Amino acid sequence: MICPTCKSEIPDGSLICPSCQEEIEAKKLREKCEATRKGWHDTLGKEFHKPVFLILLISLAVVVVGEVLSAIGVLKTSLPAFIIMLIFCIAMAISLVASIKLYAKKQFDAKDMKGLTSMCSLMVFFCVLATIAVSIFAVLLVIAGAALASVASSAGSTMGEIGSAAGDAAEAAGSADISSRIEQIFGNLQSALNVGAGVLVVITIVVAVLLIAFFVNYTLTYSRAKKFYRSLMKSADGLVGQTQIVAPVKRLYVFGVITLIASIGVFASMGVTGIYTLGLAAYTFVTGLFFKDVAATYEANVAKLASEEAELKHAEEETAALRAKNKRIEEEKERARKAENDRLRDQQNAMFQQFMQQQMMNMQAGGATAPKAHDNVAPVAPAATADTVETKTNEAPASTEGTTETAE
Repeated sequence: MICPTCKSEIPDGSLICPSCQEEIEAKKLREKCEATRKGWHDTLGKEFHKPVFLILLISLAVVVVGEVLSAIGVLKTSLPAFIIMLIFCIAMAISLVASIKLYAKKQFDAKDMKGLTSMCSLMVFFCVLATIAVSIFAVLLVIAGAALASVASSAGSTMGEIGSAAGDAAEAAGSADISSRIEQIFGNLQSALNVGAGVLVVITIVVAVLLIAFFVNYTLTYSRAKKFYRSLMKSADGLVGQTQIVAPVKRLYVFGVITLIASIGVFASMGVTGIYTLGLAAYTFVTGLFFKDVAATYEANVAKLASEEAELKHAEEETAALRAKNKRIEEEKERARKAENDRLRDQQNAMFQQFMQQQMMNMQAGGATAPKAHDNVAPVAPAATADTVETKTNEAPASTEGTTETAE
């Protein structure tokens, strides 16, 4: 392989270039991690071109068509209801067009997801209105149930009184058996009416609570779906792992199935309105499938980044260990070179000292006939190290210049 910095040929899998000491493997893994962090934008864009999102658009189109047909159906009966439904139709149509644009565009832009968030906002608003209406209906239902229970209780008391009067009359006529039987029958009727009144109150309260709980949770479901879309918009411009996204998949599944069951009854009784509820059920359920797919893709990217970062950390540790090893080798070479220089210097100094001692001994042995070497002999230079000049162990001392006096 070729070093990207100095272009020299290096062995495959090298951690460091021997020539320029540049990181190889760690740098490659670092670039790979950076590409994964910044690649979520393109990966998210591919999610909006999958078949599941196309099915989501088709179900949203069914919702819009069902709402239009429902609005036309109430035009003759209630103008205010028609206007409200028409506004909903226009808003849903705008969301549908924006979603189709998101599917059709090749270049993904997170801002185009505003159509989906607008649809969720409409559903939240619709569910809030439905929750208010259902709450009012539930209160009226409980009041009606309580009133019917009161009537049943009063009827039971009346039955008890009639039974007692009939029993007394029968007893006065000398029919004790008939009297006891009449009192027993009316007593049973009174008990049944009292129990029925209590059951009616319980049923109305339970139905009211279930209706309110259903629409409240429906509101929370689309509120969290809206939050999920906003998290996706935020994550598209960020890095993988910086944004936490939580998809309300189970809620969408549950309410999609419940809406589907309700749409069957609505379709059987109201016809056109059933198209709207059927489309809404499909839209809710498919949204859960889409959210699950997107969340799984995001988690896969997070796991991929974690794996690449682990590889990068391992490569950096190996690179640091190799640099430390090379540094120790260089330090050992430097110490060896310094020791060799010291040894050569000591050897040269010893040779110089030996030469000077020999000169002194020659001078002392020559006596009066010896030349005055200390006056006319040039001093010998100190020994050189192995780093500056080559060692000359057999070089003769410098010759003397000038005239010497001889003894006559």
